[in-house]
Amino acid sequence: YNYPPKRSMYDNNWVYQTDRDQQITVDYSNPISEKVKVELGYAGSFIQQDIDFYVEDFDTFLNRFVKNDLRSNRFLYKEGIHTFYGTYQRSYDAFSFSLGLRAEAAYTLVSLFTKDSAIRNQYFQLYPTLHLAYGLSKGELQLNYSRRVNRPEGDEMNPFPEYVDPLNLRAGNPKLLPEFIHSLEFGYQVKGKTVSFVPSIYYRYKYNAFTTVVKPLNDSVLLTTRENLLNDQSAGLEIILSIKPPKFFSANLSTNIFYNTIDPGDMEKASKKSIFSASINFNTTITISPVTMLQLSSNYRSARQTAQGQSYPSFVFNMGARQELFKKKLTVTATLSDVFSTLQQKTKLNTGYLQQISVNKRDARIFYIGLSYRFGGKTGKKPEEEKIQFDNNL
Repeated sequence: YNYPPKRSMYDNNWVYQTDRDQQITVDYSNPISEKVKVELGYAGSFIQQDIDFYVEDFDTFLNRFVKNDLRSNRFLYKEGIHTFYGTYQRSYDAFSFSLGLRAEAAYTLVSLFTKDSAIRNQYFQLYPTLHLAYGLSKGELQLNYSRRVNRPEGDEMNPFPEYVDPLNLRAGNPKLLPEFIHSLEFGYQVKGKTVSFVPSIYYRYKYNAFTTVVKPLNDSVLLTTRENLLNDQSAGLEIILSIKPPKFFSANLSTNIFYNTIDPGDMEKASKKSIFSASINFNTTITISPVTMLQLSSNYRSARQTAQGQSYPSFVFNMGARQELFKKKLTVTATLSDVFSTLQQKTKLNTGYLQQISVNKRDARIFYIGLSYRFGGKTGKKPEEEKIQFDNNL
């Protein structure tokens, strides 16, 4: 009996990526008096990114690898930002204020080298800030306003797909615009010797807000990419509580409860929708001895809405320890991320062409152990203690 020849599925993938960043900063500060201060400055940021993705498939007839022109691509990204800024600070006894203005001229150039096309975006924006503070006998009232910007990174604008599997592709959007944020916050800050308490109410308005969407390329292949919402509004209450007794224990609790409304505009013919959401972060540090430290952290996020559905609640708990040896020259750090194996990303899509529930979860917990040794003698300055880092990525 003659068996049919086996079909080869070998391929070669090469990714050549280069990144170049240049930063220029010039600052001027003039404390005119004890109560008045002026700052001026310029900051330049320039980024160049080149991603060359080369794919070969093994040709059984030629018995060699042959370039796959459909999956090979080259993406070039350039970004330049010129920023001029100034702040004016003044205090009157219990009252103080800070007024700032940042002017930015930005440009981006997305070059799809494989397709011989380019997309340019140039814009000039003003970003004002205002901070008002009034001191009370047991705390301080604060009122803050700011306008900010979040710019997409190069990977988010790369339209050439990443093949997650034959039926699911992931790619960026070269026409993705920056998102702009208006933020207004009113809070009360209380600081004691061992307790710090900061409750605040806020309102944030985003336009061109980033969101992730799934689009069908045909009857069986889906593309996950990024789009801009028309706007995203949130109003809520945030509470930050810090406890640090003078001996061996410290803890931080932050809670955010908010009402969120998103308006996708004409995107995918989705409708405007709203939801109540919350998040809770808690971490504590226990100093067992001057050379032994234990740290616990947890994070909870309630259900969130998306332009095409929603994400389900998530919870993660981590623990770590640090031990110093040999007169604090050798440091041993050990962490266990996702102790109870609860970390997952569960999302629901509900559109006119797709109903889907997907769950992403790690196969196992992540245990990390690291060693660091400090050479040389004492410098007279105590080095800052690094925070223990946990791996909560899926």
